[in-house]
Amino acid sequence: MPQTTITIRTDAGTKKRFDEFCSEVGMNTSVAINMFMKATINAGELPFRVSRGRPAIDDDKFFSGANLAHLKRAITEAEAGKLTEHELLPDD
Repeated sequence: MPQTTITIRTDAGTKKRFDEFCSEVGMNTSVAINMFMKATINAGELPFRVSRGRPAIDDDKFFSGANLAHLKRAITEAEAGKLTEHELLPDD
């Protein structure tokens, strides 16, 4: 498929931080933006919540107190070399 160019405007600090993030996870900005566009097209919506205000972190089950505690325990065990199988938490 032929390639095309998209030009966007952003402030220099945001671009720098985004470029650094992309580099840390092994990609460049172009790859990340292409991933964003494809995820949006595949899902038929933006791949994140958009709202007028900052939603309470507890609105998202991933950030629930129980799940965050579970993740912290799993990270501690992994860092100690005590890896365990992943377990899914039941829906509330």
